[in-house]
Amino acid sequence: MITLQATFVCYTTGINEIGNEEVSVFPNPATDDFSIDLGNQNGRMVRISIYNEMGELITEINSPNQQENISTKNFPAGFYFVKVEGDNFKATRKICVFTTS
Repeated sequence: MITLQATFVCYTTGINEIGNEEVSVFPNPATDDFSIDLGNQNGRMVRISIYNEMGELITEINSPNQQENISTKNFPAGFYFVKVEGDNFKATRKICVFTTS
């Protein structure tokens, strides 16, 4: 039996965390795709990065849109982290992707 333990330490200075009401990921869980609503960030360029549960970067896009749609058709089932970063903020959301076949 192999036991893995992970410790995460996060220090931030001068960066505002966007609250749950401003950045949302839906539907969660997702099957074919999901949307990211960036709240009041419309018109400002943000970087959206999707990571798998192993911390591997799956995809990354830059977007000035208020909402982005991400296809999950090529994602294996599992948990993913959606990281959104702008000039003076960052937010991370977790999403579950499952397959219907």
